Amino acid sequence: MPIVGAIALHVSLLTFTLRVHPDRLDYVDQALGSCVKKLSGKPKLDDNRATKQVVALLSAPLEKYNDVVTALTLANYPSVMDHLDNVTNKVMAMVIIKSIMKNNTNITTADNVLVFVFMFITICVWFRISGLLLRHGLCYLLIDASAIQQYYILFYIFICQ
Repeated sequence: MPIVGAIALHVSLLTFTLRVHPDRLDYVDQALGSCVKKLSGKPKLDDNRATKQVVALLSAPLEKYNDVVTALTLANYPSVMDHLDNVTNKVMAMVIIKSIMKNNTNITTADNVLVFVFMFITICVWFRISGLLLRHGLCYLLIDASAIQQYYILFYIFICQ
């Protein structure tokens, strides 16, 4: 089966899981893990249709839970993202930021801020922001910032740099 077909099946499985068992995050994570197993050992996706399917797969938990923190704390979420190329990682970064803004998500604990920041460091490696975060102490700034300040800081780091 071509990889785009396999990923489309995983999108369907995840969509089904989110509709039937929205309260079972372990099922959602297992569906993502199944996709990771299918993609393991393969190079980063270069098929446009396959990458669109992976974006749909990763967007589904964001849309269902309306909470970025819930999606980003799924163990297999970053593993799926590892199979995307740099351009698609930027697309996913924008999807995540738009979800935060649309749902007015508050990232209230230091642990959640760190999960969020480290996920974006992983997403935006080609922005080369890890040195910027450490140089300017932005991790500490984000922990003490209000929600809207966090958004502006992250927007500046990930989009404007």
